[in-house]
Amino acid sequence: MDALNGSRPEYLYVRGWWDELEREEDCIKFRLESAWEPLHEAWDFICTKFKTLKAYFIGEEPGCEVFLKRDNPEKGWFPDNYYVDACTPDEEYIHEYFTNIDEAFRFIERISATNIITAENVAALNLTWGEENENAYIYLHEFKEV
Repeated sequence: MDALNGSRPEYLYVRGWWDELEREEDCIKFRLESAWEPLHEAWDFICTKFKTLKAYFIGEEPGCEVFLKRDNPEKGWFPDNYYVDACTPDEEYIHEYFTNIDEAFRFIERISATNIITAENVAALNLTWGEENENAYIYLHEFKEV
C-alpha cells in the first residue's frame, strides 16, 4: 500500500497478510487473511493504480456475521450465495455452501427432518435445536455482493 501512494489513506483498513500466490492466464490468485472483514476497500484502492486490474473475492467472518463477495459473472469464480453453519443436537458439525436459497432449504430439511420454507423457519429450528442441546445451532448466512 505504501509503495503505491507514498502513504496509506487513513480510511483504509489493511491489517492482514496474503500467501499462496499463483498466476493463471490473465489472473493473479492468492489467499488473503485479514481481521474482521475482507479488505475490499484496500483492493479497490490498489485497482485504481492499475487500470486493467479488478478485484474479485469471497470473504467470511462468521464471528462478526460478515459474508461478502464480488464475483466475476463471466468467470463464475464465486457462485455460492448461501452458507449453512450448523452443529446438530447430536453434535455433528456441518458447513455447506449453496448457490441458491432453495438448495439451502432442501439441505436443511434433509439434516433436520423439518419442513423449511423461509429463513424464519431456520431461525425457529435454531431455537428448537438449542433447547435439545445447548451446543446445537443452525445458521443460514447470505453473501452480500459488494
